[in-house]
Amino acid sequence: MRWTVILALGMLGALTLYGCSTSGAQPLDLANTSWRLTSFGDGGTARAPVGTVPITMNITRDAGLQLAGTSGCNQYNAPLTFDGTSFEIGVAMSTMMACAEPGIMEQEAAYLAALTATRSAHGAIGELHLLDASGTTLLVFAPAARP
Repeated sequence: MRWTVILALGMLGALTLYGCSTSGAQPLDLANTSWRLTSFGDGGTARAPVGTVPITMNITRDAGLQLAGTSGCNQYNAPLTFDGTSFEIGVAMSTMMACAEPGIMEQEAAYLAALTATRSAHGAIGELHLLDASGTTLLVFAPAARP
């Protein structure tokens, strides 16, 4: 019961923090947050992830920001540079398992390529959007429970 209340309060805080757009607001603080991918792109071009393993992104602050999670089949991690809006990952490392579920390996490659192409991040109502250099939304995440 106690953990349910703590988790609920944490999710409420995450939704509150990321419920506003960053335009005119305080810069985002993504340290110690967890996310679950809800779509590749947004608007009319959005497509939901496929497969049984969720695509996740956890951001921690150790000796700098670190990004880690599951990419649909494999685990990945990378250093992250983030100043409140500008978002750039360093050299990523990933496990190298092959997954037989149709489309998963292609989706995983597309996800990791989109992360690499990300140059900025902004919050929207209950979401985190990662955008490329031209401002196109590449990935949309919803808050997730910490692993």
